[in-house]
Amino acid sequence: MESEIDTPKNGLLLRRRNNDDRMRKNIIDAAMNICLKEGWQAMSMRKISLKIHATAPVIYQYFHNKEALTTELSAIGFRRLQQMMVMAQTDAKDAEHKLREIGLAYWIFTIKYTPLFQLMFGIGVNASTTLSPNIAIQSLIETIGKILSFLPQNYKANKPALFKKAYLLWAFIHGLASLRITNKSLTENEYVSILTGNLVLFSSINN
Repeated sequence: MESEIDTPKNGLLLRRRNNDDRMRKNIIDAAMNICLKEGWQAMSMRKISLKIHATAPVIYQYFHNKEALTTELSAIGFRRLQQMMVMAQTDAKDAEHKLREIGLAYWIFTIKYTPLFQLMFGIGVNASTTLSPNIAIQSLIETIGKILSFLPQNYKANKPALFKKAYLLWAFIHGLASLRITNKSLTENEYVSILTGNLVLFSSINN
């Protein structure tokens, strides 16, 4: 008796699923490419369709509108930022070094993926076009909090106090990175100097 997994019907369904996965990936890759090269505002279903040689109605089968696609791009951006922050601290020798490395990783992300960063956090973006990133931000803050817990001044800090310190430090890093995009009054080196010179200071502030 032919097993269920070997039936022609299941084989056809598997091919369709693979084709759907491939098309969805092609759409996302094309959208990300346009976002990073031209800015997220330049992204449109028509541009994407031309890039992947498909009709716009085909794209709408996978993403109902532009907002659904930008939400997906934002989610990818948060995952990528989280990965960069985790990887950056891998070889750091102590907590202070780890803080510096994740701060620089955050900074590098904003430089390398500026349009995506703007989309993720709604910088210069209509709030109605982006998904609330609260859960993703909390994950970033928790990553910082884990490092702060290894600093001597935080050994006895309870969880709420540690979260407040981590939030303050994230706000400092994020605020400075956002200023770099919107305010060109300082040079790149000046911004980096402020960032690296104050990370440990902010992490040491008592509640």
